[in-house]
Amino acid sequence: AAFRSVDPPAVQLLDALTGAIAMRRSRLFELLRSTVVPLARRRPTVLVIEDLHWSDRVTRDALLYLSAMAREGRWGLLLTFRADEVAARPAVHDLLDALRRDTLAHLSLDALAPPEVATQMASITGAAPAGPDVERVFRRSGGIPLLVEEVLAADAAGLSGVPAHLRDWYLARVRRLGARTARAVEVVAVLGESCGERLVADTLGVERVTAAAALDRAVAADVLEPHSQRYRMRHELLRDAVYDALPPARRRRLHSRIATVLATAPQPEVSALAHHWYEADEPTRAALANLEAATLADRVHAPMELRTYLRRVLEHFDALPAERAQAVGGRAALLARAAEAAFLGGAFDQAVALAEAGITQTLEPADLAVRWERLARYHWVSADGPGAQHAHERSLEHLRADAPPSVRSQVRSGYARYRSLAGRR
Repeated sequence: AAFRSVDPPAVQLLDALTGAIAMRRSRLFELLRSTVVPLARRRPTVLVIEDLHWSDRVTRDALLYLSAMAREGRWGLLLTFRADEVAARPAVHDLLDALRRDTLAHLSLDALAPPEVATQMASITGAAPAGPDVERVFRRSGGIPLLVEEVLAADAAGLSGVPAHLRDWYLARVRRLGARTARAVEVVAVLGESCGERLVADTLGVERVTAAAALDRAVAADVLEPHSQRYRMRHELLRDAVYDALPPARRRRLHSRIATVLATAPQPEVSALAHHWYEADEPTRAALANLEAATLADRVHAPMELRTYLRRVLEHFDALPAERAQAVGGRAALLARAAEAAFLGGAFDQAVALAEAGITQTLEPADLAVRWERLARYHWVSADGPGAQHAHERSLEHLRADAPPSVRSQVRSGYARYRSLAGRR
């Protein structure tokens, strides 16, 4: 409406800007100037150009012409752009440099902090979000407001993973960086945490300086970000897009290469080796590494991590060397440990399933009595009173008179506790 009020009318300019009519560049530029200047004489005027990083050459030349020739009235330019996209477009970068030499001021908007993400989430959903939800959305979005909206929209639609339109956008950004940089980004995505250029170089089999140059290029494009002298993915959505796009065979090879490199460290990180050998689908190495990680998790009282490691060992149990399998008491003993870890971690239904799988008739009577007593407790905490009653009765059936005192006390006190809690004092 403001444009149409200018004398002479600027209908031609609107039609030319929208592509409705063809017009020579010189005529378009002059028409733009003769439209903006009269407006600026009447009232303060702001010309807003959104997403400058997607601009074409004519748009960029028009802005340079306008900034040089329109020197009357009170008017200004407001340009928005994504820094990561500009880094991959030299022509846009040159335009900004030219405008900055005039009167353009640059304002960088940082990502939102977790409290600000919580505020945005509350404004979208109409309810104060829970702490774990804020942490998850912040981690996946990197504090970028647009991505906060995308994560919440995906949650509302019941979608998992990365929305298709974002995935295609992210992958296109990575491909534009070239094959060498894309390979470095893949290593960081597969690693899933911050890493240095040495690990990337050794994984890819290239010189360290080559890996550093590729990583720095990814940082300039805002695909990676520096983190304590290391590199990590900009946010989790971007990491998931890159990781999920890898062909399965290549993904396994990268996990295997990373595990091989990590294993050469003087004190390798046990949990990382357990994860990467498992994802590499190396059964024996995965079973041994996760068994070692389970021992460490048990030592530091981390039941949820312990359950994860034991689940992986059980998945590849047949690949364990015979002496190691015997040392841990066999599959049934591992199932019992995993059930107890699930119980301590609050996953009561899983505790029941694992405990039931670990009860076999090949066990000694004392072991059976103890296993049934533990199963009864898991049934009770999962709100299954009849299941608890049945398991306690089976536990008593297997309790022999010559059972060790510790077994007798566990089975009988467990049953007494159940009867007390069930109101049968």
